[in-house]
Amino acid sequence: MWYFLARTITKNWIVLLDRYPNSVLTFVDPNDFNVIGQLSVATGFASNPHDFLWLEENKAYVTRYEKNPTSGTQPYDGGDDILIVDPIAREITGRIDLSSYADTDSNPDLQSRPARMAYADGVVWTTLDHLNSTFEEAGEGRIVGIDTATDSVMEMIRLENVTNCTGIEYVAKKNSLYVSCCGLFVSGIESQREHSAIIRIDLNGDEPELSVLHSADDDRGRPFGFDTDTVDDRWLLATRFGDLEQDIPDVLVAIDLGNG
Repeated sequence: MWYFLARTITKNWIVLLDRYPNSVLTFVDPNDFNVIGQLSVATGFASNPHDFLWLEENKAYVTRYEKNPTSGTQPYDGGDDILIVDPIAREITGRIDLSSYADTDSNPDLQSRPARMAYADGVVWTTLDHLNSTFEEAGEGRIVGIDTATDSVMEMIRLENVTNCTGIEYVAKKNSLYVSCCGLFVSGIESQREHSAIIRIDLNGDEPELSVLHSADDDRGRPFGFDTDTVDDRWLLATRFGDLEQDIPDVLVAIDLGNG
């Protein structure tokens, strides 16, 4: 079982994601660490939930990374989506299908694979890892913006020249998103590094403006990882992968949001 902590906005609970194969959310009281309850988001298959974002008292989003190859036997069982849940009642209330945002015209095996989420002024921005079923091929980086009032996709942003984009943070002071892209692991270190970067998405204008905050193809020469965080609206914390064979450790870096 793979357990991951999820972020919450509305309620001060700890939410654990048992990603694979059980696909269960566990709600924990942070005061005494007692389990409040659980909710399965499997709906008949190993859905592999990747993030949980609490929006309102009775509403949260859960990204589900896997697609169900035999969907149609029970409600909300498609996968490759965002599940809408009531964390208090611990019930599934809806689903936002994201499968159509994979570039299946260029590669029929690509899946959207929604991963992490960030909230910004009524919009939930979700990274799409955009990988195929075996994780050996990748489409361009993509994120989608979801209107939380209608639970529908309002925009998709293409991140060209980077792949496998997972981590995402929103910094209100700059009204910008920061996305961590890892590159494709099986492509070899040089190709992976060339397609790995921290991308800034400036939301201040009429159209999102993209720029590279920091490229992985620098003197460190290591791809960026899956996880990000921010400190004091100045520093973006990001991981960079090491290499076991070369005895290179993973590192945590702090990137100045002003100058990269």
